[in-house]
Amino acid sequence: VDIFITEDVVTTWRLCQMLRYGIPYSNVIRPGTQRLTGVMLARMNDFYTTELVDRQATLSAIGNDEKFLYTLVNVSGLGLPGTNYRDDFFATYRPVHGVHISFNRGPNKAMCHGFDPRWPTSNWYDFVCMPFLADLLCRDADSLRLVESMAGQIAEEVQGGYAKKN
Repeated sequence: VDIFITEDVVTTWRLCQMLRYGIPYSNVIRPGTQRLTGVMLARMNDFYTTELVDRQATLSAIGNDEKFLYTLVNVSGLGLPGTNYRDDFFATYRPVHGVHISFNRGPNKAMCHGFDPRWPTSNWYDFVCMPFLADLLCRDADSLRLVESMAGQIAEEVQGGYAKKN
């Protein structure tokens, strides 16, 4: 999991998306691909069917994880979300519900990627001082160590020249 969750994940829109398509999960297909995104909410008992678990054990997971997820869901008979991207709001509805803290996807792909304009602040000091996060970091040593580790990795990448230019 590489999303630092900052808001409710189970929302009315997520549940409506599941109902719209008659599927036990909320996700979208990336346009022009056969890939489900990694941002997914599922009703566990309805999603992890015997068929899905059996297929998961037999399908090759080599390659793109989003392609694997699409194939797994499709061959398991769970159904796929719609792809009418122009006219159907739910075909593109993919809330992240927080901060995507790792774009680190392999060799020479840096985590330091600048700030998403949807984030509530533009620098790390302001980010870690947001009231809900500051409170969490003061009470939860594991969370504090995670943020410290992430900041350290980003500092190393910046010093090493790996940072992506915005």
